[in-house]
Amino acid sequence: MVRVLIVDDEENLVLSYAEILKKDGHEVFTAMDTQSADSLLEKSAIDVIVLDIYFDGRESGLDLLSRIKIDYPDIGVVMMTGRPSTNNIFQSLQDGIFTFLTKPFEIKELRDAVIGAARQR
Repeated sequence: MVRVLIVDDEENLVLSYAEILKKDGHEVFTAMDTQSADSLLEKSAIDVIVLDIYFDGRESGLDLLSRIKIDYPDIGVVMMTGRPSTNNIFQSLQDGIFTFLTKPFEIKELRDAVIGAARQR
């Protein structure tokens, strides 16, 4: 079992991803913004974060990623976005993510990314 935190501001996607990962036997936490994610990280032992890059007019997932790598360097990170750019992919990889998923992605890609990020820890 992997403890997964999904951070995305699209509620329908968060619920779908959470349901898929719960069926696989993982413990899943969800956050709709980076502030909620920060709070969950302080309270829970998380193994893997599935993190969106863009949030409506708020702090980005890349900002949260920077803090994660300082405060929680052992957490595996899977970045995702529906609007990929070379700069975001490059910055994410430099910051030590496990992998980058472009929405929409196949369920198997999400499952494989979570397991891979957990093993990389």
